[in-house]
Amino acid sequence: MPKALREILRIFLRLGLLGFGGPVAVIAMMEEEVSRRRKWVSASRFSEMYAVCKMLPGPVATQMAIYLGYTKAGIRGGLTAGIFFILPSFLLVLGLSYFYVRSPSLSQLDYLFLAMQAAALGVILQSLFQMAKPYKKEVGAWFIMASAALITGFYPGYEPWVILICGISGALFASKIRSPFSLAELFWVCFKAGAFVFGTGLAVVPVLEADVVLKYGWLTHKEFLDGLVMGQITPGPVVITATFLGYKSMGFEGALVATFAIFLPAFINILFLVPRIWARFSGTAAAKGFVSWAIPAVIGGIAGTLTQLVGKSLTAPTYIGIFLISTIAGIRFGMPAWALIPVAGLASTLLHYLGT
Repeated sequence: MPKALREILRIFLRLGLLGFGGPVAVIAMMEEEVSRRRKWVSASRFSEMYAVCKMLPGPVATQMAIYLGYTKAGIRGGLTAGIFFILPSFLLVLGLSYFYVRSPSLSQLDYLFLAMQAAALGVILQSLFQMAKPYKKEVGAWFIMASAALITGFYPGYEPWVILICGISGALFASKIRSPFSLAELFWVCFKAGAFVFGTGLAVVPVLEADVVLKYGWLTHKEFLDGLVMGQITPGPVVITATFLGYKSMGFEGALVATFAIFLPAFINILFLVPRIWARFSGTAAAKGFVSWAIPAVIGGIAGTLTQLVGKSLTAPTYIGIFLISTIAGIRFGMPAWALIPVAGLASTLLHYLGT
């Protein structure tokens, strides 16, 4: 293996292992490793591509990893960076999924998973606040958020179409102008989710929940939230939750297919579409219009789904308290997600045994 590929493999495998705290924290680690220390790209170029990746559908941190590897060693570098950035979280979630399915004692630890679910919902709420900050003075954006939240709250399956329609409408405005379950179906559900994850990996939550829980019933509501917790407490991209979804539905083959499908749009975007299309589209009024309408729709969609998840999951005062404390700890004191969720689980376990 060429020296450049070995360096890429080593860097992004380490980032995948240590990438707790969500995409913003991981992006900061990438900037330090690749831009400041190794000078693969300038600070301005790094910021520019970060903005591009935030606009594109797909998990932001994964797309940045692919782009940085591509910058260093072409398509092989992009593939190496993306694969080894994803690999640690895939293996961890696959292992957790295995024990979840085969160990009755693990899947029945309701007090533990419910506490971590409450903390995970708090993390999502924090992310909503962060995503909405740039739009705090934009009345139109808040109207889009509220509309998307209402539509997604009542009709979760429409969430991808809401994002797409809002994005296309923004671009035009700115420029003035149930079936048998199979691996193919699993692939399409996860690929579709990966293709609509604008702005943050958490945007995948309403898309996947609408299909796997409400439409097809592959997972129960509780199982879906347990998978979301696994994606939150493991390093790397949050959308690795798809690995659990696939494993719970169709075993090891399902885990591979779901993981491949949900990350495939990111590789397509960075290795093929961006080098050929973005240079022409970047900076145009249509591009800015698409982003300015699509991202508020994403925020509203997450808010609508969060409202549903909170209503279904926080059924006892203990978990409502954990949700509120987790939210405050993250927003007010900056406690990272990778610490919030396990701490909530430990606190719930302690309360459980003290009460027995």
